Amino acid sequence: MGNILLDRRHKIYGARSGQLTRNLCAWRGGKPYIDIALTRYPCESDASWLGDQTRQVPSRADRTSYINYAGRIVQKINQYVLGQDVDRDGAGDVFVDDATKSGVGLSSLMEEVCSHLTVAGWCWLHADRGAPSIDPATGSKVSRSVLERERVGDRVYWQLWGATEVVDWHFAKDGALLWLITDDEVYENEDLATEAKSTRLRTIWKRGEGERIWYEGEKVTRRESFTISARRVPFVPVGLPSALPWWFDDVERVQAGLLNLESTHLESLAAAVFPQLVVPADMVPNLMNLLKMNDAAGMKLALEMVRGLNYPIMEPTDAAGLSRYIMPDKGNLQALPEEITRRRSELFEIVGLAMANKETGQVQSADSKAWDHLDPAAVMRSRAARLEEAERKMVALSMELDPTFSAYSPRYPRTFNLIDFAADINAVIALDQSVVSEKLRMELERVKANLVAQRFGLPADRRQEIMDDIGSGAMREFSTVESGAI
Repeated sequence: MGNILLDRRHKIYGARSGQLTRNLCAWRGGKPYIDIALTRYPCESDASWLGDQTRQVPSRADRTSYINYAGRIVQKINQYVLGQDVDRDGAGDVFVDDATKSGVGLSSLMEEVCSHLTVAGWCWLHADRGAPSIDPATGSKVSRSVLERERVGDRVYWQLWGATEVVDWHFAKDGALLWLITDDEVYENEDLATEAKSTRLRTIWKRGEGERIWYEGEKVTRRESFTISARRVPFVPVGLPSALPWWFDDVERVQAGLLNLESTHLESLAAAVFPQLVVPADMVPNLMNLLKMNDAAGMKLALEMVRGLNYPIMEPTDAAGLSRYIMPDKGNLQALPEEITRRRSELFEIVGLAMANKETGQVQSADSKAWDHLDPAAVMRSRAARLEEAERKMVALSMELDPTFSAYSPRYPRTFNLIDFAADINAVIALDQSVVSEKLRMELERVKANLVAQRFGLPADRRQEIMDDIGSGAMREFSTVESGAI
């Protein structure tokens, strides 16, 4: 029974876990993604791929830098969906400021949820609360006052579980979650006198109860049962688990291609900067004879004397142009950065985040720009609705765990500003320089104020103050003073 519980994997998890791990690594970036995505050239030498510690040459993976386009896409979607405040009227201040009991506020938690939806297609939210006090004489729960509960930290908190951390689950025909299994690594370092260690923890969550299983390999080291105050499994799926490919899979593949192109370009630049030595084929044997060293050590010494730090190319003695350097044509190096630019442009175009036509000098009409924004805006509305629905379900679940939980009804924004701020503000500034009408200039000031307010999220009262200043002529007087006219 123990091995079955340790080995269980949902078929969706089995089909998707490998790609989901790559997607999550691409989003986070850094060395972990380079290690799994960087590929070796077909004819690449060990010295280039593995490095040479004796000559302090790092491996190509250590020489590669990662430009995280995938992470930028995730961040951009978060900015659009969560760039405006979510209405959570009635929510408890303590919970909003620290929804996880580990210092993470509710807004930050839901931003992380939004990121996981983008990267994986689904994730899970879990509601829990501190364990109640137990009377040692009777074994029954002891009620606490509100003040006592705050003192011991007995309150509801939420936790995010990624798609790769929930390994199995089952929904009943009516859609209710019957059970769920989480699997994660637990780092234990509480006891100063004991060496810290990491162990695997698999938790089986059921209605009203659960079990924790600590294990190493196939061996169960500890088991522990617990109870849940809610009448159902305290998890809410955000998104739809599916074995089908997710659109971010393509983002990750393009990202992997860009990573390898960037690494290849760096190697090509290094090859172009450092020329290749060409020497006569009999030069090394002649040096070995002069040194009176006809063994492997003599050959190594002769090579070092000839090449310095580069391996030479040997050619026949009667070849033209003896002992020279050859270098690649630097003009050929433009192919790689051009391909990188093309793939990067297509990547953002596919995702729908290329909000401006930067390939040409043509100016898009307002109708054209609005049409370009339709698909992204629809995606943002769908994402906002999904996050709102998940948060509503979590509020209901939290009230089952704790009847004193401050109930509220979250309302996410449904309209999104998808403007290209830099392009629009530059266009207004350029137009402002050629306007002679004072009334039109005032309207342009209002347009600039609106763009800045939307871009940086200025509150409505502050925005109104700015508009009042423009209408009263205060901005015009300020501009006159700044220019030194008076």
